[in-house]
Amino acid sequence: DVHFLESVAHILSAAIQRGTSVSAIQKSEAWLRNLVATTQDAVVSIDRRGCVVLFNQSAERIFGYRADEIIGRKVNTLMAEPYAAEHDGYIERYETTGEAKAIGQIRTVTARRKDGMLFPIELSVTEIEIDENVHYAAFIRDISDKVKLQKQLVESEKLAAIGGTAAKIGHE
Repeated sequence: DVHFLESVAHILSAAIQRGTSVSAIQKSEAWLRNLVATTQDAVVSIDRRGCVVLFNQSAERIFGYRADEIIGRKVNTLMAEPYAAEHDGYIERYETTGEAKAIGQIRTVTARRKDGMLFPIELSVTEIEIDENVHYAAFIRDISDKVKLQKQLVESEKLAAIGGTAAKIGHE
């Protein structure tokens, strides 16, 4: 009887620990899902073929597509040329040689909204192995406002330089 009770206690202990572990995993998974869903940056993930498998709410806002419109389609849809035409070859080359051009870097490139409008983005791509398929995830930030402000600053600096030169000439 004692051995039976010890065995039952061990089994119950293991079940409680497993239940706690499952609960912790579920909480962690829910936290990560919420993080991806609510971040201000677009999060887009693709499979080996270049098809979109994840498209968060910020991606919907930035690109103008609903997730159900873009999931399953080629990610090239979101890209401006020459990136759209070169993307499939890039994935194939990376899968074959391991030579990365975008993975592990933050790059500034041009993207395409649903309405066809081109806009500047900062793009950070990473490789994520989930199962036998390799998935790639991109964190995307619309930098349209930043680029616009930089252009205005350059223009202001040019005007200030012209004004300074004009003042010198006028003084002399």
